[in-house]
Amino acid sequence: MTATKTTVQIVGTLAGSYWWPIGETWHKDLSETREYRPREQTQTYRTTTGSLRDLVVDLVCDGDSSSSCRFSADTVVIVTRFRGPRRISRTFPITMFPSVADCIEEF
Repeated sequence: MTATKTTVQIVGTLAGSYWWPIGETWHKDLSETREYRPREQTQTYRTTTGSLRDLVVDLVCDGDSSSSCRFSADTVVIVTRFRGPRRISRTFPITMFPSVADCIEEF
């Protein structure tokens, strides 16, 4: 069986407000990639993040904001599957995932 690997990349803008001075806003461009590999025995995927929601929450709770920051609505999720020499990528708008809807804002 050919080894399979999947990467999930989030590309977009993250914005929030600093805890001090109060209300001062900030924006930063973000590109974060996490890798998933199947376990040899069970063929289920394992990662330190668990799910897309876990990954997004990990990124928006960075500690610099007075409250949780948000992704812009034009942020995309790129899923790439590597199977031997082949690579297949698909791009999805983050707005299509209801599990992270509370982490998205129009700005």
